[in-house]
Amino acid sequence: SDGEFAATHRPAAMYRAPDGREFAERDAYRKYMREEFFTFRGREGEVLTKRGGDIDGQAFELSELRDCTVQLLDRANQVTGDDLTGCRVFIGPTESSVFLRNCVDCTFTVACNQLRLRDCHNCVVRLYSQTDPVIETSAGVTFSPYNGAFAGQAEAFAAARLDPTDNHWRNVFDF
Repeated sequence: SDGEFAATHRPAAMYRAPDGREFAERDAYRKYMREEFFTFRGREGEVLTKRGGDIDGQAFELSELRDCTVQLLDRANQVTGDDLTGCRVFIGPTESSVFLRNCVDCTFTVACNQLRLRDCHNCVVRLYSQTDPVIETSAGVTFSPYNGAFAGQAEAFAAARLDPTDNHWRNVFDF
């Protein structure tokens, strides 16, 4: 009977995460992927690494990190970093923007199309930016040219549509 089939039939999952977890609904799958694979949050004293192919052009989030070493050795679409303290952060080629907010005593090595900092203090930024970087309500931030390197970096720059010969690191616009 149809009622018996409906009670025992389980619909096939439409979405499968890299860890094998399955989802029937797109929104639940996207939330899980963002939280589990495209975010480092609430960590202290750890080395946090994403290698080539791990991010694959997706947006990535860094939040509430303390005394961590972060290595995003892949191409991203956008990266946000909020509430980072005493961290060393390497952000590989980012096609769009990198937003850093409320960061204190951090060292950043960043390659991006656009960099924006707000409420950051006592930070060092080693920067490749295809546009003029913007800082707002920040103090003690120093800039120098990008000095990063990793396996596959040239390909990641090309995939992010960044021209490594056009670096605006020194043209900082300070609100």
